[in-house]
Amino acid sequence: MITEEAIQQRLGAIACPICRKQDFLVRIKTESPDGENVYTAICAGCRYNFPVSTENKLYQLSNPDTASWLKGFPCPECMTRGVELDFRCTVTVRESRIFLRCKSCRHEFNESMPGEAYE
Repeated sequence: MITEEAIQQRLGAIACPICRKQDFLVRIKTESPDGENVYTAICAGCRYNFPVSTENKLYQLSNPDTASWLKGFPCPECMTRGVELDFRCTVTVRESRIFLRCKSCRHEFNESMPGEAYE
């Protein structure tokens, strides 16, 4: 289970689509008993906000290709295949990001989420 602090720190890897700052506050929006929560990320510069979700089990059940995609995804650090999905966010209607962790070397990184951004 990932913490609010870890989410806030890792969001620093992306830029706000409005002011381009890389500093976000994270606040819990909905809390579930199993620890999979929905948060709101708020830009510290311009107050732009977007949803962040750690609800990965339901997401993977509703998107069955995700599990095989994660197994075949290479880590950019060690090039080993197989990553874990930590959380995901929809930054804008055209930009969605997934935050991943290598199962082998534990390297953390993020990628554009295929097929999730709206046209």
